[in-house]
Amino acid sequence: MKTSKTILVLVMLVFTGITVFFVRHDYELWRDLPSFQEVTGKVESKRIEDVAYRSAGRTRHRQRHHVSVTFTPKDAATPITKDETVTTRIYDMVTVGQPVQVFHDPSDPQRLVLVERSVGPWWSVALVPLLFFVLPLIVIALILARKRPVPPGISA
Repeated sequence: MKTSKTILVLVMLVFTGITVFFVRHDYELWRDLPSFQEVTGKVESKRIEDVAYRSAGRTRHRQRHHVSVTFTPKDAATPITKDETVTTRIYDMVTVGQPVQVFHDPSDPQRLVLVERSVGPWWSVALVPLLFFVLPLIVIALILARKRPVPPGISA
């Protein structure tokens, strides 16, 4: 019994760590996005990278879509070229040589997004990470709350 409780505690710690990671990552973007400045950039190149990785003893492949964008931040004289990994939707949406809207962080122009993202309410930041915390908690509560069978000859 003590071993199963230790395992449950370890599982909760792992899921809590995942929750903290997601909340921190999403919160920073949620917090900073309204201050991002919009400028017009130019798509310099597009490429698809084939990535091989091992999973379940097999080599699997997936594709990463990259878009290289050149833009000049507001109040700067030097243009910046940045290679971004993007979703398939954004990759298909942009064309080489064409202008594209770039939203960049004024305090760190290397931090940018190519498509305006809606920020949403503050609680939406924690919605998915919260599931990583609540679902294991429910499972653990159900496991601990179940009635153990009573061996024959012992009164309950």
